[in-house]
Amino acid sequence: MDRPRRTPRRSTTAAAPPPAPYLRPQQPADSPAASLPTETLKQILELSLEGLTLGTSQKNRLAFGRVAVHWWSVAEVNKQAVVKSSFKAEKLAQAIRKHGKKSPTTLYLEIEALGAGRGQRAASLLSACRGLEYLELRIVDGSPLGRQDDQLGKPLYEALQSLSSLKTVLLPERIQLTSATFFGLLASWTRLEVLRASELSLSDSGGAAPSAENLPSLTTLRIPLGPSLAHARHLEPLLSASKMYDGAQAFTNDCLEAVIDALKSVETLTIGFSGHDAGTLFGRLCRLPQLKSFRLRQGRRVLRISLSSVTADGVVAFLQQTTTLRSLKLPSSFASKRWSSDDVAKVTAKAVENEVELRFGGDAKA
Repeated sequence: MDRPRRTPRRSTTAAAPPPAPYLRPQQPADSPAASLPTETLKQILELSLEGLTLGTSQKNRLAFGRVAVHWWSVAEVNKQAVVKSSFKAEKLAQAIRKHGKKSPTTLYLEIEALGAGRGQRAASLLSACRGLEYLELRIVDGSPLGRQDDQLGKPLYEALQSLSSLKTVLLPERIQLTSATFFGLLASWTRLEVLRASELSLSDSGGAAPSAENLPSLTTLRIPLGPSLAHARHLEPLLSASKMYDGAQAFTNDCLEAVIDALKSVETLTIGFSGHDAGTLFGRLCRLPQLKSFRLRQGRRVLRISLSSVTADGVVAFLQQTTTLRSLKLPSSFASKRWSSDDVAKVTAKAVENEVELRFGGDAKA
């Protein structure tokens, strides 16, 4: 006689939950850390992110958000994105479009040097981020995505042109564009406040730069203007719109003259010390009615005759004439090699008398 088969007992132990697709907060909702007010958490977050690169900032946001559920909501992890290849850009674009992922307002986008379709993949992400306010775009090794004289290529150019909410644009790598491309982008970025493109090279002098009225919010500008006078004059409308200009590259005398004449609204000015007669520089600066801060950078290729042409008496005369200046920074070589101790004392005394903060040194090489 066969024995009846026993029904196997069901386990009363619950199966372990699958791993969460996100980082679980570490503190319970009723912990002291979780009960901190939102404004306090925002201040803590701002202090912890101050001065950090986008990559490090994003890591800190993630760590901050892991503390508790409330901290996660304050961290706004999706506010920033660091994307280091066009393939990752395409994946993030798909997540935004198909899965409802929130698009970032701050983006670091790096495009690799080689490979077909790089521009199209990167463009797909930019097109999905219409609310983007901060963009750092790095094309590795300045590798062209289009023509040699216009490196963005059509897909990337059109995607960039659609970003009408941009306030800050950084182009840290070497990049060559036609004037029509560059000005076409600026005409679309009507809310632009900061533009830093220190390695930008315009392949021609055609087209017309947007006027100050087209860029009402522009305050900070760092773009090369040399080496020709034609390029400097070509960009005069941009200079007249900016309140902060950093031109840390070589200027010829006539190019420098055009730059100074165009900087009608500038309040903060940095100029590279190379390629011009620096002895006449401070006399020209007196023509800037709103100048509050001036920094003279010492370039790599500095002529001794140009260095010696900047005299302590010339700087004192400038300090006597200007009424708006509040900060003056000069190369360390002035205090250590070029000027006598009496000259340094004379300039320092005049700066103190005029309530101008004077500093020597910390030269960033132009």
